[in-house]
Amino acid sequence: MHPVIGKPRGLKAFRLSWLAVLVAPLLMAAPAAAAEKLPASVEALIPAAKAEGSINIFGYTYNPAQQNALREAVSKYYGFPIAINFSSGSHVSEAAQLVAAIKHHVPTDLDVLWTSATQMATLGEVNGLQKIDWPKTFGVDPSLQLGPYGIRSHDTALSVIIYNTNLVKPADVPKSFDDLLDPKWKGRIDTPRSPNPWVDLAFALGDAKVSSLLTKLMHDQGMKLLPTYPDARVRVATGEFAISVGADVFILEHQGAPVKIAPVPPLVLAPAAYSILSDAKHPNLAKLWGYWASGPEGQQKVAELWGASLASMPGTDTYKLAKQIGDVKVLTYDFAANEFEALAVKYSKIMGIR
Repeated sequence: MHPVIGKPRGLKAFRLSWLAVLVAPLLMAAPAAAAEKLPASVEALIPAAKAEGSINIFGYTYNPAQQNALREAVSKYYGFPIAINFSSGSHVSEAAQLVAAIKHHVPTDLDVLWTSATQMATLGEVNGLQKIDWPKTFGVDPSLQLGPYGIRSHDTALSVIIYNTNLVKPADVPKSFDDLLDPKWKGRIDTPRSPNPWVDLAFALGDAKVSSLLTKLMHDQGMKLLPTYPDARVRVATGEFAISVGADVFILEHQGAPVKIAPVPPLVLAPAAYSILSDAKHPNLAKLWGYWASGPEGQQKVAELWGASLASMPGTDTYKLAKQIGDVKVLTYDFAANEFEALAVKYSKIMGIR
């Protein structure tokens, strides 16, 4: 699995650095009670959750206004104020630090890890996560369970082809991944400096097909590697590149940027999930968060703020894209746990990532 980076260390000092920046004041007045009746197993968590007061979540990047909106929404849903301390960064590095802490019996100072199945599997190898049967315990849809630990949060579409509508004529919009090998796109394609989109694609197309495609894109088409996923999408939006593989553009589209996703099958979705650390100090609040955030109210709020959702959530961008393409493959936990890393190493070499 991913190597541990640096010396094992306590994470408390690290956590406090971002807690000081990100923690909003605790809501002073209790908001309205939840709009729907909760399952008894969820209701049973509330007394202890109120005593816990706050929760620490590592996951994806939200600005302060988005963080406050999430705090207010989940507090309103349950009917009592919940303080949430968000942090984000490299998920691979975070998983490595957590593994090091767990192995050396150092408190992680984290309650919820909001990440991919691959990183969940990394923590699972050292018994770093609580095993929870979310459907059996809390009555959620069985499709929301991800592996033995997680409840699905959203589906990422990393293996999509995006294009600049000013640079790519309607007749030239790629209809397959092989269309990327057309000589007219030489030097005009970018991708994030990560093997992950290609590993996801291999889940649907197979390693042999993706290895051949990726090799030709790198050596024949001169595909450009960019440092981050935002770089890859933004530099298509600005017209520096015509096409990119590896990042959706839902938010940019809503902002009026000249970008679209080519409806190329298959659409490979990599589910992310909320999992709870074995040494979580606020386990009841952590479970309440997972239940809300994966349910209809939480899904709509996350989609509104961040543009991400489960493909099964009607009305969201991911749902519409899945309906448009039709051929949808959802990456499994077993694939992420058992095959992802070896393929990532292989594709990194093809891409020249060291």
